[in-house]
Amino acid sequence: KQWYQRRVRGTVFAIIVMAIVVTLLIFKYRENSQRLTEQSEVTKKKMHDLESQVARECKDAFTELQMMVMNDVSPISDLTSLPFLDFSTYAYKVLFPNIEDFQRSTSRFHAAAPNNRAAVIAGLKDFHTLLTSEPFILNFIQTLEQQT
Repeated sequence: KQWYQRRVRGTVFAIIVMAIVVTLLIFKYRENSQRLTEQSEVTKKKMHDLESQVARECKDAFTELQMMVMNDVSPISDLTSLPFLDFSTYAYKVLFPNIEDFQRSTSRFHAAAPNNRAAVIAGLKDFHTLLTSEPFILNFIQTLEQQT
C-alpha cells in the first residue's frame, strides 16, 4: 500500500511539474509573440515614415527641377516662338520617329495609293476605328506609361 501511495504521489508531482513547465512555456511564447508583433509594428511604421519621406523628397526635387527648367526656358521662349508643323508631318514624326526621309516615304505612299485606293481607304477607316476605340486608347496609354 505504501508503494502504491508513493507511486501516486510521484505521478501527481510529475503531472504538477509538467503543468507548471507547460504553463511557463505558454507564457514565454506569448511574451515572445507580443514582442515580435510590437517589433513588426515599429518596423512597419518606420518603413511607412521612410517611404513618405522619400516621396516628399522626390516631390520637392521634382518641383525644384521644374522651377529650374522654367527659369532656364523662359528667356528662350521670349525670344522665339515654337515652330509648328502641319498635322500630317507632326503625326508622321510622332508615330514613326526613326524615319528621317519623310518626303520620300510619303511620295512612295502616294505613288502606290492609286493602284489600291480601296485598300488604303479601308485601312484608314480601320485605323480611325482603332483610334476612336476607348479600350485601345486606355491600353495604349498604359503601355506608354509602363515604358517610361
